[in-house]
This record gives sequence, C-alpha cells and structure tokens, in this order.
Amino acid sequence: MPITRYVWIYTPSLVFLAGCSKCQFCLTSRITLYVDKDGRAFLEKQEVSLNNLFIRLKEEIGGEKDKLVVIKADRAVILNKAVNVMDIAKAAGAGRLFLATEK
Repeated sequence: MPITRYVWIYTPSLVFLAGCSKCQFCLTSRITLYVDKDGRAFLEKQEVSLNNLFIRLKEEIGGEKDKLVVIKADRAVILNKAVNVMDIAKAAGAGRLFLATEK
C-alpha cells in the first residue's frame, strides 16, 4: 500500500491539509511560492531572486486584497529565510499567508 505524505498548514485558527478539495482555501485562487533548502525562492516553478520577488508578487496579486499566498518551504530551510519571503509577500499585498512544510 503506498504511503501518502500530506502537507499540514497551520494558522492561528485553522489547520487543514493542503490540496484537499473540500476546504475553501484550496478552492480559491492562490499564488504558490517555494523556498528550497538553500533559501532560493520560486514563484510557481520559476526561480525568482529575492530582489525581484516583490515586483513579481505585486503583479500577480494585482488589486486582490484577499489573495492567498502559500509558501511551501523545504523542511531543511532555515526559518529566517522562509520568514524573509513571507515579509516580502506581505509587503507586496498578500491578504492571506500560509507557511507549509513537510512534517
């Protein structure tokens, strides 16, 4: 039997499985950022320098004040690097942020 790995997303008032088809957050449009173990950022699947990340996110978010940005961080990433990406996303206008990693 195959083992399925899930990514848990924690917020102050909510815990859900990323990718579930029933939760409202999985059904909304979202932007996904990846942070690898070296702290490099990827917007969807394209690497973006931290210097350009703000501009790219600002374009993606547009005027949507409630836009969800999911940051998937490698479990080996230093927390400070993931928080730096979160700060950039918030400054670019992300209305909701979630940090996800493998358990």
